[in-house]
Amino acid sequence: MAVRRNGGVPPRLVNLLLERGHLELLIGAAAERGEWFCAETAARELCRFGEFERALGVLEPFAAIGWRPARWASADVLLHAGRVQEALELVRPDDVAREPEHVCRNFAELLAKVGRVDDAIAVLAPHLDRGWMLSALVELTQGQGREEQVLELIAPRAQRARSARAEGRWNDDASNAQELQAQVLERAGRVDEAVQVLGADIAAGRYLIQNTLAAYAELLQRQGRASRSCAHWRPESKRAPFSPSTPGPLRALGGLRRRRLFCGTSSPATNTRAAFAGP
Repeated sequence: MAVRRNGGVPPRLVNLLLERGHLELLIGAAAERGEWFCAETAARELCRFGEFERALGVLEPFAAIGWRPARWASADVLLHAGRVQEALELVRPDDVAREPEHVCRNFAELLAKVGRVDDAIAVLAPHLDRGWMLSALVELTQGQGREEQVLELIAPRAQRARSARAEGRWNDDASNAQELQAQVLERAGRVDEAVQVLGADIAAGRYLIQNTLAAYAELLQRQGRASRSCAHWRPESKRAPFSPSTPGPLRALGGLRRRRLFCGTSSPATNTRAAFAGP
């Protein structure tokens, strides 16, 4: 079968046909002409009505030729039918260390969805030197009680990001590791540690991207610490907000003041130093 995805029936027309009750027409177009969008939409609609076997039948010719989207759509039907193990086996990567990252991320999400969180972590583990996969680890373990395990995996990446600037490694891919470490510490209830560790990194200039600065500012705001920290600094400070001699981290954090991430005083520099003060 030749799968028609480009140049076939466009998704907009497929949805219009379905809205007008032409489900059987879509099923016929999928079977006779290899119209993938018709097959995908028809299978989803059949699944919605509990016709799981028929939905699988619509997808089967596409899955049989190795069409990855069809395999994933079939796995979704199997999940709705309660056939979890079959769904997992249908899309399980042969070798998680060698498969493309997006394949492993999708499979890890499926594992987490069915409650196999430890297996999901194991699938992601070989790819955690990539920032977006590290983010996926944090996202998929949210609320799963795996904070300590996740922190152990993040720690070496955060340390590498911490030292990257001094070592001239400006393209470290897991440059978001520090903010993710603070995020997981926060959700584990270790707020003081999150504030202290991330604040110390920023004050010392041990970071690569401005998202890390924003993450720290937002952490202080969420915890109600920005205003309380301002109380530690005297308002009579007359230092010019950001001269050329002002360290880069302070200038960048000052720019965040427009987003109301820090308490409102007359000096952005005062706000920034207050943020570094911690709890």
